[in-house]
Amino acid sequence: MAKAINISECGMLVLAGDSDVSSESPVEVVFDIDGKRDLSAMARIRHLERTDGSSSFGIQFLTPFSDGVRAVRSHCASSSV
Repeated sequence: MAKAINISECGMLVLAGDSDVSSESPVEVVFDIDGKRDLSAMARIRHLERTDGSSSFGIQFLTPFSDGVRAVRSHCASSSV
């Protein structure tokens, strides 16, 4: 299980337990936003840090016109101050 710490229309920072990911790995991100379930976006890991028993990584969305990224973009726009 992973937790998004920071999210933008371009990508997100994720905290995870001891994960089996590598730098530049392609990943599919599946999430719920604004009551829409199982939205997904393809992404690539751009930054990876490991510490004892946990990791954090930054990912960049690769599919800017997918329903998932559109939902993120809309959510970020409505949450801006």
